[in-house]
Amino acid sequence: MGSEGVLAARLVEKLENWAPLHWAEDWDNVGLLLGDEAGRVRKVLVALDATQAVVNEAVAGGYDFLICHHPPIHDPLKKITAANPLGRKIMALLHAGIGLYCMHTNLDKASGGVNDCLFERLGLQEASPLIDSHNNCPGLGLVGVLPEAMTLTDFALHAKKALALSHIRYVGDGDKKIQKLGICGGDASHSRYWMAAREKNCDAFVTGDLRYHGSLDAFETGMALVDITHYAGEIWIVDAIAGRLRHEAAQDGLDIIIEASKIDGQIFCHS
Repeated sequence: MGSEGVLAARLVEKLENWAPLHWAEDWDNVGLLLGDEAGRVRKVLVALDATQAVVNEAVAGGYDFLICHHPPIHDPLKKITAANPLGRKIMALLHAGIGLYCMHTNLDKASGGVNDCLFERLGLQEASPLIDSHNNCPGLGLVGVLPEAMTLTDFALHAKKALALSHIRYVGDGDKKIQKLGICGGDASHSRYWMAAREKNCDAFVTGDLRYHGSLDAFETGMALVDITHYAGEIWIVDAIAGRLRHEAAQDGLDIIIEASKIDGQIFCHS
């Protein structure tokens, strides 16, 4: 296709064949949020979040399409101005002619998506759904087993290393032997997730954004929890998206550049 790139609609089609929009949760906001499907795409940037730093990177790098996991637009917008962070980002993207596409809970459920990436990073085997499929949508989260049982403390240290965390929190008896795990990237702190793990006879549940009272409830049932943070549970999907699109573009002979963001979006630091 030469220097003309590819129609945005063709890129959108590839993304939605992988993670159809109807797989997203009802409250979610996925798909093409900014841009024109009739526009041409020559250079794509992939990131976890459309932060100001990522938007700046996209503008400075001459990208014309930004793919993010987390959608920045949820609530109805009554105004778009430079007086607030979201307005500034939207204005910058529109001014630079950069489309914005988001794949969120639909990508959590997709094969090769968020939870498959986390499953692989943790070295688990024998994958099955944590929350079973319904309404023609795949299940959410995964259940897997470690090659060998280990203590909760040792597993937490294993997860810390595997996910490049500076620190890690866990709930439960550190000497408890665990082998079967429930996992869900992002924020699966609601009790329905760890309860689903318990119902599937998991020894521990792994997610991010654990809260005090919910963790206390889980602890009192004997369910161990490991908090890997929201970011570390999902950041691996960025390279997965970029890699998949590069592969498909090469197969189709498309002249398009696809790159992963170089911005470190982890906002929690530990010294």
